[in-house]
Amino acid sequence: MQLAWRFKAMYQSLGMDLAACAKYLHVTERTLHNWLSGKHDIPFATGNLLRLLNRMNLPGQPRHIRKKRLSSARRKP
Repeated sequence: MQLAWRFKAMYQSLGMDLAACAKYLHVTERTLHNWLSGKHDIPFATGNLLRLLNRMNLPGQPRHIRKKRLSSARRKP
């Protein structure tokens, strides 16, 4: 349920309501409701998309948006 709460906070921080988020993600409002209620899992890629739109790092290796391109921190050999 914590994930659903964070998911909702992410789309609301972008100024979207349930209907606008559903339209943006090309899913029905019912699908979003099912994700938020825990009936179905939120797809990994969908969560990552909202993280990127909120300028947050993705899980795992830190990544950044530079010059409108996604880049990951790489170590020089």
